[in-house]
Amino acid sequence: MTKFASKGHHRFLVVIAVLTLASWVTLTLWSLSPYASSLSQTMMLPVPSAINEQMQHAMQFMPWMGMPQSGGAPQALPILTVTFTAAWILMVLGMMLPTIFPLLMESRKASTSGNQKQGKRNTSVLLGGFLSIWIVLGFVVFFARDGLEWLTVHVPSLLQDPFIVPAVAIGACGLYQFTGLKSKSLAKCRLSSRSECFACATPGESFAFGLRHGIYSIGSCGALMLLMFAANLGSVPWMAVFTGLMLVERYAPATNALSKGLGLGLTGAAFVYGVFFLL
Repeated sequence: MTKFASKGHHRFLVVIAVLTLASWVTLTLWSLSPYASSLSQTMMLPVPSAINEQMQHAMQFMPWMGMPQSGGAPQALPILTVTFTAAWILMVLGMMLPTIFPLLMESRKASTSGNQKQGKRNTSVLLGGFLSIWIVLGFVVFFARDGLEWLTVHVPSLLQDPFIVPAVAIGACGLYQFTGLKSKSLAKCRLSSRSECFACATPGESFAFGLRHGIYSIGSCGALMLLMFAANLGSVPWMAVFTGLMLVERYAPATNALSKGLGLGLTGAAFVYGVFFLL
């Protein structure tokens, strides 16, 4: 590796680290600011105010859950769209950049054997493809909120027991850890290598590879990401916990055992959660 290439890798490392850190700092400052209610409304299910008050009261017995505090008047759709988009992008940058960083470094290393400018462009395009898939998922989550809002308003059992949805979500995420889709997606994420980066000779191929890796990433850890919304665990500390889980699950040895252990833990947590709040 040339001295120029080494400096380029170091600059790239700094850029990714700054983007990740800036995302976390922005989310933290937002959650502590007078505008924290706008963030919490995007990170929680759109439940009626009476139910939300009941959930906030129950959480006094489990403060470690760290459920974001709601408050303020409901946001108009344009404002909610903007705040949700901003929060989702910050979450994706803060939580997913660390998971794809090793692959981006492999792409950078692969580029040192060819044209430096083209290599940089291919790595940037790869990252763009990866992030594009997660942004699309964000739109799906945003519009799915309407369906969840309809359920919380029209299904009597949800009105009586507002903790059913979080308990079911935690249990479903735990069971997903045992599915073939989860195992295959996690394996694909772990096996993406420098050889595949070498095969990306054009920006189009790099973008397609980024898209594929983004799809595998959603299959691997998208359930954990969505769990934060369904279980109302959208506080910054919980985001950090889930990011740590994703990293350990993807890169630690014996990852299959860890994944299954996480599944057991989540299904057990769902049972305890349900028993504590529903009985």
